Amino acid sequence: MSFPQCEASPPLSPSFVVVGVDGGLANDANPCLAQQLAWASAAPGLTRPAQPGLSLYLDAADPGTGVADWPSPAAGTAGAATPYGSCDGGWSRACAFAYGAMRAGYSYALAVVVAAPPVATAELPPIATALSPAATAPWWIDVEIGASWASRSSSREWAQLNVAALHGYIAGLRGAGAHGPIGLYSNAYQWRAITGLRPRASRAYFTHAERDWVTGARSLAQAGRACATIPFSGSAVAIAQFTEGALDRDYACPARHH
Repeated sequence: MSFPQCEASPPLSPSFVVVGVDGGLANDANPCLAQQLAWASAAPGLTRPAQPGLSLYLDAADPGTGVADWPSPAAGTAGAATPYGSCDGGWSRACAFAYGAMRAGYSYALAVVVAAPPVATAELPPIATALSPAATAPWWIDVEIGASWASRSSSREWAQLNVAALHGYIAGLRGAGAHGPIGLYSNAYQWRAITGLRPRASRAYFTHAERDWVTGARSLAQAGRACATIPFSGSAVAIAQFTEGALDRDYACPARHH
């Protein structure tokens, strides 16, 4: 559930829910996040396979220097040094990482503020980040070709730029206070179009991403089969999404033993 479902009636008695905190772009807010989080709070989750009642997701992108919020030393937004060096304001791996980290921190803050108690007291501060769903729930990073990414036409290093940005999103969530699992939402086709990586090659780049949420199925049966496919990022497939009418449904994949 996210901003496209703001006018839709939510399903009754869901087993688990994944709520999008952004409004379609990494720098927008889901306008009905508060209502959707309140609805999702009643989801009980699953015990076998283990699946918490609430997870969160953010919209990722790597749009480059043409956007106003691209990190820049001149604007004081380049941030600290990254695993790729310092951001100089250009479309480099360091700046892509810094952009991802900033946007992840913004998305995390959206969830914290919306879930915060409305009134501060001496015993209860207005934003209890350690107890916020943002801190404890699993997070998913939405990696889809509909967003703006580096491409072959924009840079010879397009794949490396996008991989660096995704590393920034993961680091940004951790740095902001996310303690739960962090996973990636995509499918093999979109993943390769954005990162240039086939599933098995991804393992060397995304050892810190813990789970995959696979999109593309058109039925529950197809979703079940998607659970058995090779994970696009090299980790385990935890959830498979399928469409049913106007809603996105999700199937929690059985645990796979090696």
